[in-house]
Amino acid sequence: MLNYKILLISFFCAGILSWIITRYGQSYKLLDYPSLRSSHSQPIPKGGGSGIVLGYLTVSLLLGMRIWWWLPPALIGLLGLWADRMEIAPRIRLVFQFALAYLFLLNVQTWPSVISWSIALDLLLMTYIVGTANIYNFMDGINGIAAIIGSISFLLLGSFALFSGVGTRLSLLLFAVAAACLGFLPFNFPHARVFMGDVGSTFLGFLFAGATVYLARDLNDFFLLSACLFPFYADELTTMLVRVRDRENITKAHRRHLYQLLANEGRLPHWQVTLAYALGQIVIAAMAWWMWRYGLTHLVIMLIVFFAGFTVLSTQVRKKLSCTVAIPPF
Repeated sequence: MLNYKILLISFFCAGILSWIITRYGQSYKLLDYPSLRSSHSQPIPKGGGSGIVLGYLTVSLLLGMRIWWWLPPALIGLLGLWADRMEIAPRIRLVFQFALAYLFLLNVQTWPSVISWSIALDLLLMTYIVGTANIYNFMDGINGIAAIIGSISFLLLGSFALFSGVGTRLSLLLFAVAAACLGFLPFNFPHARVFMGDVGSTFLGFLFAGATVYLARDLNDFFLLSACLFPFYADELTTMLVRVRDRENITKAHRRHLYQLLANEGRLPHWQVTLAYALGQIVIAAMAWWMWRYGLTHLVIMLIVFFAGFTVLSTQVRKKLSCTVAIPPF
């Protein structure tokens, strides 16, 4: 089967299911009502990310991928769909997420296990995968941001897989995820007729981190690939520091991420904030690929500099909007 047909299948799976949920989401109790975390004022169908998961599953089966490549991410998506329909306690979600991360690592991990503390390494990688899944979910709060960032990040992962010689099947699978994000996008951007929901955002975060762990041959590769999601990591980490400093309950819903402040208190249109994050992602990823050639030290220094810059920007925005006590840049 030609590559473009694989991509079209993923694209249309996501688009068709998004359209169905747009029309019939209310009948299946898939409605997002405004809350403290919301950036919308009217109930809107959610769970549109089911189409992204469906596209991924379909392409995985067509390409003959091993079950461990599609089963854990699909179950993460299913858990997210359950959460879209009813409230699930955070502890229960974390137990299932860590179990599925372990199942994924058990079968696809390629990192050398010559270190005596390999159990500690596994725990770190599991935390990275589960953490990224939840960060992606937290960052899905305005129109288009999760889908556009997803299309760019999986395009970058697929390109790395292709040019590093890992194999065309895996690179095509990752490209198909990017195509699925684009298939969902018209229903969520610039105006939202449906939300991605936990089913799509946790799936994308889990798969991104899992693919990063699989593709990385060393720490240099790991930091390079993680940089493909830099704006999400930077926003979540700086916001977490602010909330910890303000002694907030970090398990409660909020809208204090930088992108939320810009869209809500700053009253910038969602499309402007989304495209700004996308542009930042492209620029930082491009520079990370350039520095990757010079080794781990240069790459890490570059990422620290960008994180410092993001922290300064976040601090200044928070000061201007008087939303919180600013955190020091470094």
